[in-house]
Amino acid sequence: MNMDACLVDVEALVAVYDRVPILHQVSARFAEHQVTAIMGPSGSGKSTLLRALNRTLELSAGARVLGGKVRIRGRDVYDRSVDIRALRKQVGIVQQRPLAFPMSIEENVLFGRRHHGHLRRGDREATAALFLERVGLWAEVKHRLNAPASSLSIGQLQRLCLARTLANDPEVILMDEPCSALDPESTSTIEALIRDLKTTVTIIIVTHNMAQARRVSDQALFLFQGAVAEAGPTAEVMAAPKHPQVRRIIQHEEN
Repeated sequence: MNMDACLVDVEALVAVYDRVPILHQVSARFAEHQVTAIMGPSGSGKSTLLRALNRTLELSAGARVLGGKVRIRGRDVYDRSVDIRALRKQVGIVQQRPLAFPMSIEENVLFGRRHHGHLRRGDREATAALFLERVGLWAEVKHRLNAPASSLSIGQLQRLCLARTLANDPEVILMDEPCSALDPESTSTIEALIRDLKTTVTIIIVTHNMAQARRVSDQALFLFQGAVAEAGPTAEVMAAPKHPQVRRIIQHEEN
């Protein structure tokens, strides 16, 4: 990875849930305009690391970052002067199961943009169209923008959540197992979007799917028992893993 292109820099991060250590001195760097896949066994700290990057981790009872730094463009997001609302706009997140707000399709797309004061009254439809088109959803919903978002299929809902995140103009999008609840067709659609979106945003995705990581990611980061086991270009890590646990995981997946 070209370190000059590093956008997110994690240094010696320590995190706990109810005083139980989850992340142990984790250090990692995430390159701008690349897709990084975070992988590892269940309980290895993947989602904890992801949510520490935009401070949504602290929304969970008992979860805390105890030490280390997360820098975005050189600024530590845990500095007391950081505006957390602005941070979560800059670093958006798409969850494992898509969550539609109890409002219309259009209102879902515009929710964050309006919340942050970046939506003018006359721009509503054009803005909604722009971001729905960007995730390939416009043609499917343009005649029912006022319908409840809950009327969409789960695959459509995940794209709606992605459109809602994109409408905030983030620099980074975090994705936590975004395809685990989707059928193969919807998964393929989301993966194509990930590959396309990296030209304008940096994407960090947690996935348990080795094949998916190969398809969409440029960089791979393996966690094992809350520590970094391996990191590097995805093709290199998958072809010749050095850590024995990572080697076992990849060999098991291939068999």
